[in-house]
Amino acid sequence: MYFEAIIDNYLNILEVYILLALNICRHVQIAQNRNVYQTNVRWLTMSHLAIYIIPLIILVIQIPFGWASFRVDEGGVFDIAYTNTYAEVFNVIIAFFLPISLNVIIIYKSVHYIRLTSHLHKNRHQVSARDKYHRSLVIQFLVFYIIWLLLWAPNVIIYQFTSGRDLAVFIGQLLNFIEITIDPLIIAGLDIRFYQVWKKLWIRVKNRTMRELRVDHRRIAPTIVRTVQQTVHHQYPH
Repeated sequence: MYFEAIIDNYLNILEVYILLALNICRHVQIAQNRNVYQTNVRWLTMSHLAIYIIPLIILVIQIPFGWASFRVDEGGVFDIAYTNTYAEVFNVIIAFFLPISLNVIIIYKSVHYIRLTSHLHKNRHQVSARDKYHRSLVIQFLVFYIIWLLLWAPNVIIYQFTSGRDLAVFIGQLLNFIEITIDPLIIAGLDIRFYQVWKKLWIRVKNRTMRELRVDHRRIAPTIVRTVQQTVHHQYPH
């Protein structure tokens, strides 16, 4: 019951903080030219555990504190209704304003760093391939992040203030469904490594399927030939 009531909000919070962590790692890669996925494995592991655990704790403790209560809508689906404005504002800050503000700050810092290095290299009549690559990373992240935010944000904000079967809830859920549908494309745009992994996986599945089809074809073909030969033999015996 409780899991059904909080799962939607929990996954939304999880998603925005994972994107924040991805953005921070990308900024470190740009500003310090350091691959944190290799040099800071322990910190990354602890951060991911915190991302998964802390939002869950925040959502769970609101019931004993009386900030939220269970409610069953007309379709028999369990939902959470927040009992006061302070709880709603707190959840909007945690689930929306805090991670989005931090993401905007990180994006600004990345853009500012790239502009400084670009001006420095222009004065020296040098534009390195790394600068071009970093600029494309930031632009790519910014474009896909805006698309994701426009589809993701309405459902998160509406969820904190209303529930049930209102028109606003329906629109928010529809946009969220579209966002979930195109999530693989957005994630691939945010980090090219996901695209590369999915491409390798697709090629592997495709090659394996083609091999199995060729094996099945070799198994079926002799059987068909033998069947035809037997039919001809019975119809035209020597």
